[in-house]
Amino acid sequence: MKKTIFRVNVFFVALIAIGLIIKTVVSPSKNELAKIKVAEIDIQIIVEKLYEYKKLEALLPKEDGWYLALKNKEELGTFLEHIGLVDNTPVDPWGNKYIYRRLENGSTYEVVSFGSDGKVGGSGASKDIKIVRDASNKQSFSSSVSPR
Repeated sequence: MKKTIFRVNVFFVALIAIGLIIKTVVSPSKNELAKIKVAEIDIQIIVEKLYEYKKLEALLPKEDGWYLALKNKEELGTFLEHIGLVDNTPVDPWGNKYIYRRLENGSTYEVVSFGSDGKVGGSGASKDIKIVRDASNKQSFSSSVSPR
């Protein structure tokens, strides 16, 4: 009887340990979730400033130097002062540049963070975070992870 109880207890301890290992490996940490949230907010701010810029200038900035075009427009005020710059381009919480691209006819655009790995695609914290906005101001948001 004692051997059976011992085996059951060992089994449950092993099962819990395996579950904790899987949770640690598969789900992003709280720190990673915080970085994802910061990237989502940064991208939303950038998209809004690009939209305001377009309303003022009647066109979107070019892909090269887009951040300086926004930053030098006094009417847009200051923004994203909390993030670092690499080659005059804002970087995401993982130190990778935010990507701004004009799509289709030039009036649709997207802002992307490639997540923790800095590469296209991925899963968990390395999945891309992106907002696409079209000429009619409709936008689609694609985020990486939902907190559990």
